[in-house]
Formats: sequence, C-alpha cells, structure tokens
Amino acid sequence: MSTRLPSGTGIRFFEEIDSTSLEAKRQFNAGLCTPTWFLAQHQTGGYGRQGRAWQQQPGNFAASLLLPISSEDSANKLALSSFACALAIAETAQAFHVQATDLTLKWPNDVLLQGRKLSGLLLELMQRQGTRALVIGIGVNIAYAPDVPEYATACLAQSLSSHPTPTPEQFLETLDERLQPLLASLAQNGFANIRSAWLDRAANLGSAITVKLPSETLTGIFEGIDESGALILRRDTAIHHITSGDVFFAST
Repeated sequence: MSTRLPSGTGIRFFEEIDSTSLEAKRQFNAGLCTPTWFLAQHQTGGYGRQGRAWQQQPGNFAASLLLPISSEDSANKLALSSFACALAIAETAQAFHVQATDLTLKWPNDVLLQGRKLSGLLLELMQRQGTRALVIGIGVNIAYAPDVPEYATACLAQSLSSHPTPTPEQFLETLDERLQPLLASLAQNGFANIRSAWLDRAANLGSAITVKLPSETLTGIFEGIDESGALILRRDTAIHHITSGDVFFAST
C-alpha cells in the first residue's frame, strides 16, 4: 500500500518489517530516487546509532525517510539535517498538545519529554551510480515508553491525559508538515536559523554534562553547538568541539 502526503512525499506502509531504514536502503538500491516515507506498525530489527537495538512497541512510531540529495552536499552539511529532524519531532509533539516547556533536545539527536527520552533518529548516507540519498530513521514513543536499562524513557500518551493519543499515521502526517519547511530552510539559508531554534530547546545548556568518547570521558560545561553542529564543551579554560559522543546529564 502506498499513498502521498500534501508535500508530495510518498508513503509506503508495512504491517511488519525488519527495519524501515533497511527497506528504504533496499528500495534506493533497486532504483527508487524520489522522497518517500517508510512507515511500519512493527519492526523486528529496528536499530539506532552504533547498531543499538531500537524497541518498538505497538502504537509507537517507526519510520524512515528516503531523501534524494545533491552530489555537491558535503557529509557535514548533510549531518546538520539531524538538527532539523529533532526540531520537527519536538514541534510535532507540541502540535498534539504536549507542553513546549516539557520538550527539550539532547545533542546530537534525541528529543526529551520531561527529561526522559521520547525519540531518537539516525542518518545514513547512500550512494548508487552517481545518485545520493539520505535515509533518516526516526523512532518516537507515542503510546508506550519501553523499559531501557541505559536511560529513562517517556511517551506522548503520558502527557496527553485530556487529548487523544495520535496514531503513527497521524504523527507522520504532522511530522512531514513540520519537517519539510525546516529542511528547505536548511538547504536555502544554511544552518544559522536551525541552530538558533535548536539551542532554544537545548537541554542542560550552560550546565555540567559528561561526554563519553571512544577513548576518553570528558566532563565540562555545555556551551552550545558550533556552526558545524559540533558540541562545545568548556573544561576550565579549554574549549572542546566534539563531533561524536554520548552525552550524559547529572541525573542520567
């Protein structure tokens, strides 16, 4: 089954699949080169950063966007799309009556609800015979918060006592509506506006955080993100610009 959103982006629905991102990559390698969402009611092999498993319970959101891109865009420029996606997820949650003050963003790409993980996303770059595309995998806890030992989780339903919980299909339509203008702004105007909006929602900005890197763990003050999307960490008089790592707050 397939259809199309008001933006013109296609949708392919699946009752069950191994992974929406794997399916997006399969379709790209088979020749698909138009913007397309892949939405699944259930994934058997969902995954996130560094291959970590992503749990999807019934009623939660699991989708991937196949997004053709220019051959001229650098990998770093493409990575900035994750900030636009995180903003769009927060705006979508707010559209379904979650309080704006309850929603914050955690570097590099998590959305938090009252300090607990609501969603995550993963960008993967694909290339085929001179054609390039991003596969943007997004998971959002809508109806249930999974039990994850590593961190606290939240779901939209916990904050919607007086409003109906959206279905994954409803969430996708609103998410696409919020995401497309942000991606267009990033492409046309650069990162400055997206960066400013992201920092307005940033969790623990100006506070102490810990960043776990492959070879060391650093603790310092979270000063923001720079023009490349790198995290700025101040340790005494030293300033570190971190491009990859896991961030932990004092309460996590």
